[in-house]
This record gives sequence, C-alpha cells and structure tokens, in this order.
Amino acid sequence: MGDNAISREKRSLPPADYSLKIESFKLLSESTVESFESGVFKSGGYNWKLVFYPNGKKNDGGKDHLSLYLKIDDSNPHSDGTWNVNVYYKLFVYDQLSNQYLVVQDAKAPMRRFDRRKGEWGFGKFLDLATFNEPSNGYLVDESCVFGAEVYVVKPTGSEEILSLVSEPDDGTYRFTIPAFGSVGDTVQRSGEFTVGERN
Repeated sequence: MGDNAISREKRSLPPADYSLKIESFKLLSESTVESFESGVFKSGGYNWKLVFYPNGKKNDGGKDHLSLYLKIDDSNPHSDGTWNVNVYYKLFVYDQLSNQYLVVQDAKAPMRRFDRRKGEWGFGKFLDLATFNEPSNGYLVDESCVFGAEVYVVKPTGSEEILSLVSEPDDGTYRFTIPAFGSVGDTVQRSGEFTVGERN
C-alpha cells in the first residue's frame, strides 16, 4: 500500500477499544524480535490483536518505519472456511507531550475484509522512525510509547424493504371517501368493510 493511501490526523479522544503501552522501547527495537503481538482484546463480537514491528515490516515497505497491524485472532469460532468479517478500523500512537493521539487509517479503502486468506491489515509505513524517535514529537518519552486501536465491525442486519407499485389494481379496489375532510377534526373515520382476496 502506498503512503499516499494513508490518512493521518490528531485528536484528543483516546482509542475506544484497546491501548498497548510499550516500555523500554529501545531494548525491544535492538532485540532479535521482528514483531510483537499484543494480548487479545474484544470488539464487535470478535477477538483481535495488534501486531507491532519496531523496526518495520520490510516486505510491506516498512524500512525506516514503525509498522502496525490489526489481526483477527485465531481463537474466534468460525462455522466454516468461507467466513469473513468486514471492518472499519483506526490505529493510534499517543503524543504524550500534547496529550493527543495520531490517528492512522486507510484513506482510499477504509473498510477491509478479514478472512481465512487475509487475517491481518495495517500499515507498513505507520510512522517513520525519525519522527517517532524525535523527543519533541512526544511519541517516545522515557523509552515508553502507547499504541491503540478502534474496530468497527460491519454486521448485515438482514433488513430489507420492497416497494411495488401498480397503475391499475386487478381486483379488490376500494374507494374510501371522507366528505368535508377539513372539518373532521379529531374524530376517527372508519371505512365500511370490504373484501380483498379472501380477507375482509
């Protein structure tokens, strides 16, 4: 995904679903660990994890960047192999100096489908390391940083409505005439009984 497909903006409201605080970031970034998976959190009836690459996910264009992804957890019960979950999601990093969150999301395709073949979505170029490591930006303070997620699962309700018009009804037509309609007031008006098909 190209960097121009990513939207970034600041807000003061924290992530609604999950926050992950990492302490001793330098030790993590200098270790042999390529990626770190968070604990499981629930949102929209499903179990999720954040997957964090402190030195970038190289095969997703993450060189010289932090990479951050949302992953649907394997613990979710699925009835068959054709399952899918449609999601709007936002990922966050906390600016500890301004007490604001940088919100990162897809700009061109904000809804993503998680399924058996693709269970992880996110950003190889979540934030460049130079910006992240700069103390005045507030993302890394005393070797600690905070990331977060909001997950909005789109669940079909099955509701639908059908509008069908006819110009001339075949049968069962009944005309209900109310004389002097303007003077009816609060009086309830009822038609006489009429039959349509086999019902009165």
